[in-house]
Amino acid sequence: MRDHASWLTAVGRGMSRAVVLCAGLAIILGLAAAVMFVRSELLSSDSSVLGQGEQELQEAILEDPNNPDLRVSLANVYLEESRYDEAIAQYNEVLKADEDHQEALMGLGLAYREKGDTDQALSAFNKLVEVTKGSEFADVDRRLEAVHYYLGGIYLERNEPAKAIEELQAALKIEPTDADAMYLLGNALQAQGEQDGAIAVYAVATSLVPDFREAYEGMAAAAEKQGNELMATYARAMIRLLSGDPKTAVRELENVVGQSPENATAYFGLGYGYEQLGQRDKALAAYQQSAEIDPSQYAAQSGLARLGSE
Repeated sequence: MRDHASWLTAVGRGMSRAVVLCAGLAIILGLAAAVMFVRSELLSSDSSVLGQGEQELQEAILEDPNNPDLRVSLANVYLEESRYDEAIAQYNEVLKADEDHQEALMGLGLAYREKGDTDQALSAFNKLVEVTKGSEFADVDRRLEAVHYYLGGIYLERNEPAKAIEELQAALKIEPTDADAMYLLGNALQAQGEQDGAIAVYAVATSLVPDFREAYEGMAAAAEKQGNELMATYARAMIRLLSGDPKTAVRELENVVGQSPENATAYFGLGYGYEQLGQRDKALAAYQQSAEIDPSQYAAQSGLARLGSE
């Protein structure tokens, strides 16, 4: 899951969970950029002030107190160091002069979120949504996608799943391959009692990120609530596989595909298990079966590419 520290590191934020099979996904999706959830520039300031330390920034602000880039950069340093009150103070100084300053609003929302003040975090994030509303690039604005993601997470924590669903769907409209947002959306759907929808969302998330253990756990819980024992068995087998017990996982997955021979997702899992056991030919055959059943099964396609299928 995302956190503000990794999001700020070196002002270079990659996706919080690496897409394991990114090369294959890029081929399938036709969009290399869509595979990586890069938000590196969302809290970045003017390049001339990047890389400066806290003391340098403080001295520069004394000389130029009305420079918003300097203050945002210093606030980002404080945020990365978990000095939330100091970060908030600097972001607010910027917002006094420009109440619509997007980097300051983003940082302020994150600082309040990390501090546990969800009311103030919601206020800052919703203000940023309002500021960007109607923007020419709103449909591809990764800052806005992140804001919707964080809003969704906050609403989920506050036990407001309907609002969480709305925000997470908005995030996925901008970045359809954000597995983290899918995971939270699955949790929100579960909270609403929509187990079918939750399972479907978890399945897509794990297709994009095959080692997404939390998503398999969510899938298992939703399937058990639904009474879908076969799906629950699949999800538990994948959890076992990720826990370092591929032999047991493969036996369970072989049982699943035996009972559900048209289950592309289960064939992918079986291929993944065979691959962990070093059984390349069996892995290729299972991946191929998955891809034939469902050509959009990205993880299976990527497995074939990785293992050198001709």
